[in-house]
Amino acid sequence: MKYLLYLAIIFLSAMIVANILGKFRLPEVTGYLICGVILGPSLLGIIPKDYLKDFEILSTVALSFIAFNIGSEMDLNSLKALGTKIIIITFFEAFMAFVSVFTVMIISGQSMVFALVLGAISSATAPAATLMVIKQYRAKGPLVDTLMPVVALDDAFCIMIFGIASTLATNLLAGSSLDIFHMVLLPILEIIAALVLGLVLGVLSSIITKKIKKST
Repeated sequence: MKYLLYLAIIFLSAMIVANILGKFRLPEVTGYLICGVILGPSLLGIIPKDYLKDFEILSTVALSFIAFNIGSEMDLNSLKALGTKIIIITFFEAFMAFVSVFTVMIISGQSMVFALVLGAISSATAPAATLMVIKQYRAKGPLVDTLMPVVALDDAFCIMIFGIASTLATNLLAGSSLDIFHMVLLPILEIIAALVLGLVLGVLSSIITKKIKKST
């Protein structure tokens, strides 16, 4: 029963805060973030930390729908027109974020392990927030056409960067030799497996949808 109560509190408060910020022409996602900080353990603690762990399934489901939405928004003709620009932009966006944060951490006196992990985390973007802002303001045009695939590809680059950085950090802590499989090959295999699984499920969903439409 408490789960339903906490969910109701989260949804209601998020809607209220988002509507208030909307009057000031601020993105609704900003309201959601502020609401999470206020209700979470860091401030008021209205939502206990133990219950937040149980809500992780909701985050996973939501991210799945967001990723699906991003994929459905992509236009093959636009992707062909942009060509390698998307890959180049994504690579430098993710890689330079890693390099910048890593360099700043080293200069500030942090350990190599900490710099590697934090740099890898910094290369990730927030597809949920990006998509919500685009949807809220109904943004269209070349920037959005470029941004959507960049956001999607950034996750792939982030997985590879994090795989390499985390393996290096682990080896530095343990003083062991480099494991090329876990550092490079495993992240690549995870990406390929995700692409294959997504392709198979997409084809099956398309076939089922067409059959349902024909039957109706």
